[in-house]
Amino acid sequence: IKSIGDYVFYGCSALENVSIANTVTAIGGNAFAGCTSLNNIVIPNTVTELIQNTFRGCTSLTDIKLPYGMKKLYGSVFRDCTNLSEVHIPASVTVMLGEVFEGCDMEKLTLYVTEGSRAQVWARENGVNYVINGSVGFGDTDGNGMLTASDCVYIIQKVLDSSFTTPVENNPDLDFTALWDVNMDGKLSATDAAGILQKSLDSSY
Repeated sequence: IKSIGDYVFYGCSALENVSIANTVTAIGGNAFAGCTSLNNIVIPNTVTELIQNTFRGCTSLTDIKLPYGMKKLYGSVFRDCTNLSEVHIPASVTVMLGEVFEGCDMEKLTLYVTEGSRAQVWARENGVNYVINGSVGFGDTDGNGMLTASDCVYIIQKVLDSSFTTPVENNPDLDFTALWDVNMDGKLSATDAAGILQKSLDSSY
């Protein structure tokens, strides 16, 4: 199974638990809307976006942990999930539309986010409670808590195009340059990317 289409489980009021296989890369609109008994769902990191009304009206859903690799949360994904109180949003999410949690009880909702992530900025802009559950460390340009080749790729992209923003560069209050300027020459360059790559391959470097 590679995708779950629109309305596949729409209104399945007895559905309680779902574990989606990591072969799935797409979940359609309203796929689980109206699943009023759904209280647990596991989404693999192969799914990179959730579109309109995916979990609309899932009133038994109290918490959800979105996988690292998720990039976009479109409109009304969790609309009318009135008991939703805890959502973990990884730093890989770079798009969050304002109405993602429309109809939720905003007083009980808390987002768990990475410092400097788009989710943190979104929560602050929309007055939603949030808890910092991680921060961006040395060379960690994608905010997944570890150094990999992808961090080097982001640095190179930024070197080639100064307007490019990495997944964690959405917080105007934080200066990430110091974390990525490995040779401390005041600018980002391929040398910095090389240093991050060396560090990812050898932690003692």
